[in-house]
Formats: sequence, structure tokens, C-alpha cells
Amino acid sequence: MATPRQYRNLPIEFKRSIPHPVEAFEIDPDFPYTFRPRLHEANQTIENASWECREDLKKADWKGALAVGCVNEISGNFGAATFPEGKLDRVIPMTYVSEYAFIHDEMVDEKDTPEEFEKAHQTMHSFIGKDHHDRSNSMIKNIQARMALQIYQGDHDGASQFFEVYRPFLEIKSPQRDSKSYKTLDDYLVWRFLDAGGWIFKEMLFYTADVNLNNDEISSLKPVILPVLQAMVLTNDYYSWDKEYKEYNRTNGSMPMVNAVWLLKHLHDVDNTKARGLLREKILDLEMQYCNIRDEYLRTQTTSPDTIRFFGLIELAVAGNRFWHATSKRYNSWAPTPVSKTKTKRSASQIEAIDFDGERDSKRSKIELDQIASNNDVSFAKTPESLEVKTPDTNGNFDSSSFSQNGADKIVLEPYKYISSLPASNSRNALLDALNCWYFVPHESLEIIRHVIGIIHNTSLILDDIEDNSPTRRGCPSAHEVFGISQAINSATYQYVKCLEFVMALSKESIHCFTHTLSQLHIGQSQDLHWTFHCKCPSLEEYFKQTEDKTGGLFRMAAGMMRAEATKNRDVDADILMRKLGKYYQLRDDYNDLISNTKEEDKNLDTVYNDLDQGSFTLPIIHALEKEAENGDAKLLNILRSRKLNERKMSSEMKKLAISEMENMGSFTYAKALLNDLHVDIEHELRMLEKRAESRENWILRLMLYRLKVT
Repeated sequence: MATPRQYRNLPIEFKRSIPHPVEAFEIDPDFPYTFRPRLHEANQTIENASWECREDLKKADWKGALAVGCVNEISGNFGAATFPEGKLDRVIPMTYVSEYAFIHDEMVDEKDTPEEFEKAHQTMHSFIGKDHHDRSNSMIKNIQARMALQIYQGDHDGASQFFEVYRPFLEIKSPQRDSKSYKTLDDYLVWRFLDAGGWIFKEMLFYTADVNLNNDEISSLKPVILPVLQAMVLTNDYYSWDKEYKEYNRTNGSMPMVNAVWLLKHLHDVDNTKARGLLREKILDLEMQYCNIRDEYLRTQTTSPDTIRFFGLIELAVAGNRFWHATSKRYNSWAPTPVSKTKTKRSASQIEAIDFDGERDSKRSKIELDQIASNNDVSFAKTPESLEVKTPDTNGNFDSSSFSQNGADKIVLEPYKYISSLPASNSRNALLDALNCWYFVPHESLEIIRHVIGIIHNTSLILDDIEDNSPTRRGCPSAHEVFGISQAINSATYQYVKCLEFVMALSKESIHCFTHTLSQLHIGQSQDLHWTFHCKCPSLEEYFKQTEDKTGGLFRMAAGMMRAEATKNRDVDADILMRKLGKYYQLRDDYNDLISNTKEEDKNLDTVYNDLDQGSFTLPIIHALEKEAENGDAKLLNILRSRKLNERKMSSEMKKLAISEMENMGSFTYAKALLNDLHVDIEHELRMLEKRAESRENWILRLMLYRLKVT
């Protein structure tokens, strides 16, 4: 049995951890520990994060088994074992993420075909802020938003780096996951390191660690720590072999085997026991490689105390990771079954599963409908039976192509398809998922609303670009530049007709909400066009009202239609929140368009400050004009009028002068302060709605607000 003197840990100060007895982990004389593991002193608190994640997944009607995750009765929780010296407020959210990841990984591994594997793998995309049109449970997305937000709140820069590394991990394709396709263990390890999240673990360690290293120091450490991280990856293969081999046999080999034992077994033509022995030797060899490289690095480089501490932390992580793998119920049938030691807010038997794919309730009473109508700011119009449209797909699956006229609409759709293909954020889909955490709209109805909101948004972009005389959209030519103004207008108006056909498959309340809000969108746009054409500056109050009607209109349309189709919380009116959120989006765009994030000498002023080129009256411009008027000045107004003499474009020199004038008037400071106040107001409104809906936090909306905040 090894003694403490034989371990290769660098000596560091232990601030938050306690040691494991040697006899607890040194149980295999053929596989001694290179580093001695420790346990975070707050193991039980960290453990609670795992149980909370599991309870949240049950409430969200997780489709699949809740497999064993981080919890371990012997080594301690995965988070406490691998980050024993980590900051507690950072270890807790990472443990919640790890618990979810283990359960997600089990769900993915249970798939029987490559297609099912990739589809299941993609359900994590919303966690990294990527929209791939996933239509999974909104409550699951709410959990993913919680994970992302809490990581960001702990350390924004560290979280950004974590997500940057996480993205390639989710791009792994099933065909790559076949051990036998690799000719050597080293070749396999290059790919397996990415597949197992080797660099992700490094970022998790940095995130939880109490060290401060700059980018140059971090880069210099990568080749030093790579061998020991590779050892960690192979440690997973070593201890998960029995479990994965059993699963491989269950599926009759329909899914590729991803394990170094399998590779070594075939490369060397040996049995399972011998192959595991070869892998064990490789792990120990990699750990010793790290020790030698580390010692050489310390001997030849000038190192900071934080660098030395980081080496010590990664050594504790390697040891804790192995101890956890060796004793986890996840990989060892003999291990004790984890049991929660704390009482949760609600027992599993009390958790109500919610069916998101169920049929829409078509038997609402007149009293229920009248109640919904009375809670809205407008009355719902009655739709004649002759105008009612049945849902296109009677199987409960909305198909947006079901209204296609056998290809006759190919030409008219081209401008719309073009604008829809341009890069975009996933804010609309995220908003719909957030609202669905309150309203629980049946799947089919939600898909219709999602499609309609997307059409209205993209159609408005086509028309806005024409009306603003804007040649580009998201760095690409505008639709009217590609297809011509007439064809673009025709395509946009055609989409309005198609939208109404889609909406008529919904309730009468939704139809009225759609038509009423759509009219308000156009009224708001007419005011904007009027101010621009006549170079007439609105008051700030007039402008704020216009942004709520125009930009907030699309949000209000989504919320109103979802509320009309809701199966829960129909008394929760999100209209005020949507107005304020739309206002924030517009004012934020106003601010960002005129605040340069690049050095002036590196900037082509012909391609920036679009609002000045378009003659738009935006928040900083209106504020500056009001301040000038108070001072009896009209310089900025004359600058804005000058664009009409320059073919409706503003020269670079005039742009510089306009920006300077707004800076002198304190307009950017005013705009930023207003945005900060509005952000606080929106957060307050959100909390009020969360209470009214008797739900827990709406993490999707909270994450949206966090990402939108101007800093």
C-alpha cells in the first residue's frame, strides 16, 4: 500500500478541503494513486446541488431515466471530489451543470442509432445559446438557462471561456465515435480528448479555482497539463468499461463502442482483462509524464504562486476524479445507491408531470373564454364559422409547408426565404420558450405561433429595409437589393396573408390578438416614417410610446396568442413586461448604433452609424435635440437635414460632428442610465409575474435580460 510520501502532489495550502484516509482509496495494488485525493469541506452543500438538479428535471418531465450522476457515498460528490479547494459559490453551479450533463450523457448513450444520438445530443444547444430549432420541453430549456445564467453570474469572463470550449464538444458526430476506426491509442486519444470534454474540464477547474492567471500564463500551461488531462479521460474509459460493454451488447453493436479498452483489445488481440491492464499502464505513464514536464517547467520558468497552486489543484482534481470513478454507482454495481440526506421542497411523488405534446384542450367553456377576454386590454372579436381553418396536420404535428400551393408560390417566397436564411439570434424562440414556462401551450399550437412570429419578424425586416432605404441587413445585401423592390414588397405582403391562414387554425382570441397587434405594428411604423420624412423630431414620450407599439408589438403578439392558447396561468398577463422588453430592445439598439466599439482610426464611417444615414430619430438623437433646443441651438438638427442634400446619406465628417454634438449634450450618458433603470424595472416586473404564475424563476427570461444588459 502506498504511503503519503510517495504521492507526487505539489505542496499547496489547503483552505477548503479535508484528506481522505489512505485505506479508503488505495484498494488496488496494481493501480496505485500518483496523487492523493481530498474532499471539499462543504461536500453536503455541494451534494444538495445535485439533488436539486434531479428534482428540477423531474418537475420538467424529463424524458428518460434519471441516471446516477455526481452523487457518491464513498468519495463524496463529483464536484467536491474534483474541486476540493474550489470556491464554494463556483463549485455549486458547476456541480448542478455536471449532474445535468451526466444525466444527459446517459440519455444520449441509450440511443440505438446514430441519428437518434445526434438528435439527443443537440438538445444541449440552447445551453450554449445556439438555436437549432429544437422543439424540446421548454422547462428543460429553462433548466439549461438557469445553468448558464448562474455560471455567468459567478464569473462572466470565466463563463464565456467555458462556453467557448463547450461548443466544439456538441459538434461531435456519431460516425467519429468508433474506437476501431483509430489505428493507434494516441490517435484515438486526440479525438477522445475532445469527445470526453478534456478542455472543458480544464475550464471548469479554472472557473472554480482561487487563482488569477493571465492569458499568456494559461497558454504556457497547456502543454504541461495535457498529459494529466489525457490520463483523466482514459480513467473514465477504464472505469466505465463494464457499463459500456454491457450497453454495447444490449444494442447488438448498433452504436459504436467508444472506449480505449475496446481499442486496445483489438489492436493487440488480447482479452478484456489484459486490455484493461494495458490501459492502466498508459494512465500511470501519462501521470508520470506530467510530473516530469511539470518539474522541468518549475525548474526553468519563473512561476507565480498562482501557477504553482494551479498545478496543485489539477493534481487534486485528477486524484478526486479517479476516486469518484472507482466508487461511483454509475460505473460500479456494488457501490451503495445514493440517497438524499436533505429534504427537498417537494417529494418526487408530489411532482406533477406535464405533457407538452398533449392535444389542445378544445372544450373550454364560454365562462373560461370570457374570463380570458376580460383580462386582456382589448375584447376578442368573434370569427364567423365560415372563416375558421382547421389545423393543417390532424396528427398533432404542425407542418408549415402544408399551405404551399404545389410549388406555385416558389417565386413569391424567394425574397422571404433569403431574408430568413441570414444569420440571426435565437431571441424569438427563447422568448417563446420562456413564456411557455408559464402558459404550457399545447405543442401543435405553440409551433403555429412560433412559425407566425418568425414570419412577421422576417417580413418586417424586408419592409423596414425598403422603407429605410437600407442596402444591407446583417452584413448581407437587403432582400430588395437582390430581388428588386417590387418583388420584395410582394413577397412580404404575401406572407401576411399566409400568416392569417396559419393563425386561423388557432382560437378566436388568438386571431383577434394577431390582427389587432399587427395593426399596431404598422401604426408605430407609420409614425417612424413620418418623423423621418419630415425631419420632425418627436418628444421622448412620443418616441417611447412608439417603441412599445412597434418593437414591443411582436413580443406582445407572441405573449397574447400564447395566453389565449394557454392550459395554465391564463390570468397571467405579460403585456406590460413585453412592452417594456420591446422598449428596451429598441433603446439598446439606438445606443449601440451610435456608440463605437472600435478605435476611430480603424473605422470606416461610411458603414457605421446607420441611424444617421437613415435619418432616424433615436434615443440619443432626440435627447440631444431637446437639450439643444433648451440652449437655443440647432446645430444637430441642421446636420440631420443635411442628409437630404447628400442623396439621403450623411458624410463621414458630418457623422463625426453629430456624434461629437451628442457627446457634448450628455446624450450617451443619459441613454445608458435610462437603459439601466429600465433594466431594473423589467427585472421587477418579471419577479411580479413569476409570483403570480406561482412558478419558480423564469430562467430563460432572466438569462435574456442578463445578456441584453448594457455595461
